[in-house]
Amino acid sequence: MTYCIFEDLIGAVEIKIHLKSCTHYTNHLPTETTKWHEVDDYKSAEILAEQLSKKYKKGWKRAECCHDV
Repeated sequence: MTYCIFEDLIGAVEIKIHLKSCTHYTNHLPTETTKWHEVDDYKSAEILAEQLSKKYKKGWKRAECCHDV
């Protein structure tokens, strides 16, 4: 299963892990202030989310819309 990690490049919100099938990911429009990262498994998603969250000091979580992650 593929996961997508949402990064707000201005650090306004915490890092969130979504399923690749989530509408937040599938319907997103590219912006200059956000970035999505794709990984192949949940463990990799956790590791990347942890690394990104340290950059912004905002923490990370599983997205509420993807609570079955």
